[in-house]
Amino acid sequence: PPNLNLPSPPTFFSDVTRLTNSEPIQYILGSWDFYTLSNVLCSAPVLIPRPETEDLITLLLTSIPPSPASKKLNIIDVGTGTGCIGISILKELPNVNLYGVEPGVEAYNLTNLNINKFEKEFKRNSEYVKLYGCGIEDMEEIECDYIISNPPYIPTRDMEGLDDKVIRYEDYKALW
Repeated sequence: PPNLNLPSPPTFFSDVTRLTNSEPIQYILGSWDFYTLSNVLCSAPVLIPRPETEDLITLLLTSIPPSPASKKLNIIDVGTGTGCIGISILKELPNVNLYGVEPGVEAYNLTNLNINKFEKEFKRNSEYVKLYGCGIEDMEEIECDYIISNPPYIPTRDMEGLDDKVIRYEDYKALW
């Protein structure tokens, strides 16, 4: 018989219970695909990467004009969360120095795990130079070519209409 790699009964029932309690599937699985990255590590309360955020990466990648190979771009990713935005850029563009800024401890740690997981896939001469565990106002001054961010964007008045999964499990500071 084929090996279906099914979870053990206790794990299965625990996962079903978590699902019925509205926990997002990404947290239960511990990872989720994003852009061209397979299995980006995810854990509560760090914001789950959204498909709409992939559009932000596409917009940046199509907006950057070709530059000489000798010119490295400095890009700052503000509010890194899982790190998926910056890591996706490094996977797609050569000659990039990327700096991340993330004040949340859980997100900072998760970004580091994802950097280590995907760094072998970074394009030639691209690197995640530094991840700052602070707000952008507290980081050292860096000359940058681009700043990318998916900042909190949900108005406080719309909080009540959000899905229970979002309200109960995701970091509210990353949403509003």
